[in-house]
Amino acid sequence: MMNIRCKFRGLCLRQVMRFQKGYVCQKVITSLQVVVRFLQMPDRRRSRTVFHSGFSLIELIVVIAIIGIISVVAIPNYTALQSKAKLSALTASGSTIQTALESYSVSSGAYPTGSLDGGQLMSVLIQSGDLKSSPKNPYTGAPFSSMDSAGKIQYSYDSTSQTYTLKLFSDSLSNPAVTLSN
Repeated sequence: MMNIRCKFRGLCLRQVMRFQKGYVCQKVITSLQVVVRFLQMPDRRRSRTVFHSGFSLIELIVVIAIIGIISVVAIPNYTALQSKAKLSALTASGSTIQTALESYSVSSGAYPTGSLDGGQLMSVLIQSGDLKSSPKNPYTGAPFSSMDSAGKIQYSYDSTSQTYTLKLFSDSLSNPAVTLSN
């Protein structure tokens, strides 16, 4: 037999059984035990309403719709900003190469001759010591090379006018994104 105190009377069930030893049947004692257990349960377990944890289908659909709307708006803006950043990095690389060309001209007395692609121009400038290392191509993430399709560099020198033209292409090779000359 459990020694459980009833909240209302302050009596334990053993005391109830002693007072009513011969008069109370076993079913009444069992029902008293059930009542006492019920009264000792926390209030949240006694309530008749059942709370379900989790999300309803409507809530999930609303969240998915909001994520879809945000992605429809954000992805084009992100790609446009990414393109602008790559073009800005390409322009900065062109300025670095132009500074190295001017340094080459001062140290050797002339600009590199002929038409050179990005890899050839970088090797000439690095071998002369006017460029410490090849700048990174923002479209490939690697140093500029002859194999670049996006971020391609074309250098040409006109010996009659003694001017050079440095063309930097973005991802399309039809029109240069940046054209620098002296």
